Amino acid sequence: MAGLFDSGMIGKTRLRNRLIMPPVATCYSDNGYVTEDLVNYYRRIAEGGAGAVIVEAAHPWQGIAYGSGALGIWDDSMIEGLSRLSEAIKSAGAAAFLQLGHNGPQASGNQVSPSGIPYIRDTSPKELTIDEIIEIEDGFAVAAERAQKAGFDGVELHGAHFYLLSCFLSPYMNKRTDIYGVDSEGRTRIVCETIGKIKEKCGRDYTVSVRVNAREGMEGGIDKDELKAIVGHLEKAGVDIIDLSSNDVSFPAQLKRCTVSTVSIPRADAPQGIFTAYAAEVKEYANVPVITVGKITDREFAEELISKGKADFVAMARPLIADPNLPKKFLSGEEINSCIYCNACIGAVARNRRMVCTVNPDIK
Repeated sequence: MAGLFDSGMIGKTRLRNRLIMPPVATCYSDNGYVTEDLVNYYRRIAEGGAGAVIVEAAHPWQGIAYGSGALGIWDDSMIEGLSRLSEAIKSAGAAAFLQLGHNGPQASGNQVSPSGIPYIRDTSPKELTIDEIIEIEDGFAVAAERAQKAGFDGVELHGAHFYLLSCFLSPYMNKRTDIYGVDSEGRTRIVCETIGKIKEKCGRDYTVSVRVNAREGMEGGIDKDELKAIVGHLEKAGVDIIDLSSNDVSFPAQLKRCTVSTVSIPRADAPQGIFTAYAAEVKEYANVPVITVGKITDREFAEELISKGKADFVAMARPLIADPNLPKKFLSGEEINSCIYCNACIGAVARNRRMVCTVNPDIK
């Protein structure tokens, strides 16, 4: 079996190892455009030895993210900055992928959803028409073409954490009675059609990943059977890899703001590998590689996930924010500047402020 530091393939792209930086928003952009701070941030992570970097969600439309610090890809004028970003990552030896996202009912304005069900209390997102859904699919495909022109090895569709595509996938949030609802085939249709349109524009070999919730911790959300059906539909559509997150961490404080009481961010008291059993479950039936995530903190645990076939790739977000050189230090035995899981990084971004880190003074 492979090990953590053996090479691996995502689509047609070979990675130097199986440790991945997953997408985490930084608010380092300037009204959607790439900044030097953003380039330097991702360059440091690539230089630290990660096999691949999946850059935070870039938004194909204005007005659908949290604020001015969110990355954009809605105009051809953005390709130049995105090219500098992909080159910084790839020149440091890592593969470069770009997540594409639509905040849907979590947008700062122009909130939309499959069925008009709100994610944020006291809001009324617009229920999308079929024509509007098709326009969104087309917009994702155009954005993927821009990412390809900018030199990214592939794109990832953000279908997790109750953003727009996630809401379509979720039986809890999608109550449509037309072809974009009713059953798992209908609920995955927007994602599957988007995969097809990206492949048409960028070529069949251009890599498309989809990030999905393995579970949604409320009655009527995604469960084991629903996840299996989702993966099957995505595979038929041509997905190259499944990036498996989850949304079943109980967090009652969210009740003050959100219509759901679960989140995707493990706290400091969460066990290591909180979501990794879901990846092992999917590996039993999936025909494409699987990325696992969820408070993975040490090399031995990560090695076991790969060597025992519980995942094909391991994603570590906050540990790489705390210490971008973590992969090299895993190999050298040098002391790691460990993440304390205080979530200051994510908390700052949630308030539309630049990412900060309690233990890494370079993140400010």
